[in-house]
Amino acid sequence: MHAPGGFRQYADSAQVVDRRFEFSHCRKQGGESGEGSVGAELLAFDVNSFKPPDIFVRDGDSFKLGNLSIQAIHSPGRSQGSVCYLAGYMLFSGDVLFHRSVGGVNLPSSSAEDLISSVRWLFSQLPDSTKVYPGHGETTDIGS
Repeated sequence: MHAPGGFRQYADSAQVVDRRFEFSHCRKQGGESGEGSVGAELLAFDVNSFKPPDIFVRDGDSFKLGNLSIQAIHSPGRSQGSVCYLAGYMLFSGDVLFHRSVGGVNLPSSSAEDLISSVRWLFSQLPDSTKVYPGHGETTDIGS
């Protein structure tokens, strides 16, 4: 089992609290990484130690990054809170859309019907030339 998106960035400093699952993206002590070099099987975090968000993102919200406008697109399916970000002709799709595939529906809040609807919306509203940068895997475009 691969580490969920946000966990990978904390893998080097997380404390091992359980050994039920295997994560292939964790680092062993000493710095080895990759398939077969798993140093921890399950990572956990004290959610009470996280700060509250500075803002909540809503569908259609826009943000400026220099001269670039970034639009939030609520894309439920993988989870009810899934969001894609559109910046010019670039879509950052997280775990919603991949190269020739879509996100899984194996989470408690996943919905295949919602995921299909979200992906259909993206395909119907964005130009074929829109580059898609998924949460992992190779980049693609809407027209592929």
